[in-house]
Amino acid sequence: MDYKILIFGIVIGLLFGVLIGYLSFSSPKLRVCPDSWTIDAMPPTVREYLTIKGARVEKSSFDIDWVKKNCDIEPGVVQ
Repeated sequence: MDYKILIFGIVIGLLFGVLIGYLSFSSPKLRVCPDSWTIDAMPPTVREYLTIKGARVEKSSFDIDWVKKNCDIEPGVVQ
């Protein structure tokens, strides 16, 4: 048996498995209107988060472009 073909097959199988795993377990960004959007401007870092039903959700979890287009919400600044 030619080992080059076997190794090539294993590598292709592993890459395919990684791709399927990534697509299965990666979650899409949220496309839901939040209750509030807060910008915490307290030093040393500025953080943004949104809330849904009283629960804080990080901004990175949202499709922000979708929220801006579809929701009637403006960020509020806390200092």
